[in-house]
Amino acid sequence: MNAIYTWRTIKVLEKGYDMKLSELNYLLKRGVEEKDIAKSLDMDPKSKEFKKTNSQC
Repeated sequence: MNAIYTWRTIKVLEKGYDMKLSELNYLLKRGVEEKDIAKSLDMDPKSKEFKKTNSQC
């Protein structure tokens, strides 16, 4: 899915580790790619920790 990176999605991505779980869920619903989310969180998108966090949404 191709996400449209709006001002709000960019602002949420800029939060990094300060991102709330609801904001992470918002990004996923908007179709933001996991690699972009992982990059903002300074995580490897293939790591177990990232997959665990991602599955909680």
